[in-house]
Amino acid sequence: MNQDIRNIINQDWITFIIIGCFIILAFVKYRYPKKFEDFLLIISSDKFLSGSVHNNRLTHPFNLVLIALQWISVSLFIYFGYCYFTDKSIGLEFMTYVYILGGYITFELLKLWLERFIGYLTRFSSMVIPYTYRKLVFKNFLSFLVLLYCIVLAYRNPFLKEYYGWFLGTLLLIYLISLLLLMRKFQSEILNRPSYFILYFCTLEIAPYYIFYKMFI
Repeated sequence: MNQDIRNIINQDWITFIIIGCFIILAFVKYRYPKKFEDFLLIISSDKFLSGSVHNNRLTHPFNLVLIALQWISVSLFIYFGYCYFTDKSIGLEFMTYVYILGGYITFELLKLWLERFIGYLTRFSSMVIPYTYRKLVFKNFLSFLVLLYCIVLAYRNPFLKEYYGWFLGTLLLIYLISLLLLMRKFQSEILNRPSYFILYFCTLEIAPYYIFYKMFI
């Protein structure tokens, strides 16, 4: 009983992070109600992505907030995996979460910069910029699912490691399918310059995640 109480107290910072995420989401929904509604329907509708160029800029406040939420929720998910597979107590490793968050942000920003840079070098920017934007939007959408699952991970006791692996596998499968659908959408550009796309895909879609995987395994 005392151990359970200590675990709840130690998880306070996780609770604050989760509540903070939902407060930010509520504000975004209030500030951009139509855009938020279209975003939630991106699986079945292309309305969000077919909006004006001004509203679909990466630097639009709506997109920046969702990117920040993606960083926070995905880092929390990675943190849970670290705790479970190293037998660490959840809630006692706040600085570990901070390190993971910093590493993930650095990884994503560096990857985005390299995508744009290689797109410029290969004169493939006309395809790379909209491709990376759509991919980022879908990653933001998947981060909603990650955030909801983090709530389950934070307060479910005992936890079965197999569930974490199943969810991660499902998430990766959905992400892979989304990449294939994106490639289909840009197939004319890809077929015109297949060697450039193969270079881009191997360098920035496979290699970075393999390196990130090896850093934690």
